[in-house]
Amino acid sequence: MLWNYLKGKQMKGYDFDRQRPVDNFIVDFYCRDLMLAIEVDGECHFGSERRIKREKED
Repeated sequence: MLWNYLKGKQMKGYDFDRQRPVDNFIVDFYCRDLMLAIEVDGECHFGSERRIKREKED
């Protein structure tokens, strides 16, 4: 949902990249002009193996 607001320079004209490598990491969103990296936490970041383990714990 956040990408819908960041793409196409909709946020005050700033250009954001999605899934951008920064050093040893891949950040969810990155704006070069602002030197801003955005990482979003949540279920979408758990692989299927982690999701299965988590379901067993609950």
